[in-house]
Amino acid sequence: MIAITLLAFVRNHATNVLPLILGLFFKVNGTGSWVMAMLSNVGICISGRTVERLKKRISEDAVAHAINLMTSGHLFCTTFNNINIYLHKFQQQVVNKHAMIHTTNCAILAIDKEGLDVKRVEDLETKLNLQGQQANATFRDILPSRDDDNHIKKVFTVIIAEMLVRYTPGSKDWEGRTKMLDEIKAMTPHDRPLKVKKTDARPFGVFDINEGSKNGIIKVLEAICYDFEQFRLYSRDCNSWFCIWVLKG
Repeated sequence: MIAITLLAFVRNHATNVLPLILGLFFKVNGTGSWVMAMLSNVGICISGRTVERLKKRISEDAVAHAINLMTSGHLFCTTFNNINIYLHKFQQQVVNKHAMIHTTNCAILAIDKEGLDVKRVEDLETKLNLQGQQANATFRDILPSRDDDNHIKKVFTVIIAEMLVRYTPGSKDWEGRTKMLDEIKAMTPHDRPLKVKKTDARPFGVFDINEGSKNGIIKVLEAICYDFEQFRLYSRDCNSWFCIWVLKG
């Protein structure tokens, strides 16, 4: 790959696909700026500035991909979580103050419509009417059924049998041990009411907001709405080919 990259650089065929991949790989793994400059000069990778532009473009594409889902009419949900990074005085170079960085990651998840009553799911008033109803719940609402008891009993039987076969002293020398384990595995009950499907998760950026409180959650949601509106205005001002490219994702 390096040999092909060097030849493409020497021939100057207006291609930097391979150096682009290598430069991004080097930068993400912490390669220094001087090393990046040297590798760029010999044609192995792109420059550090180009890598930063590439990272910015990848982030913009990811946000556009998430907004495509939000504007498509498909059911989706928003999830976010933060990581608080505390900076001490000795970790800062400009100011001599304690500070906290709140990196709140946000993602947009598509909701599978199979088996769902979409109109009922989108009925906000019905959901709001359920607020506080948990105070009327009783033990019968969570009481296991007879089928649940039978399922749990089978699970316990399988677990005990597997522990005896696997961890009994000297069990490794038992004749037919592998066959026993296969039969135990076949006895294991399964309960999967939902089919396994790939989740459509699309990153929506990072916000410097502490979402660890109710007020913080409101601020994060306001920031998400603001970024969404700003991107729509930005796309409206762009030329036609860029708008078509955004819509295609």
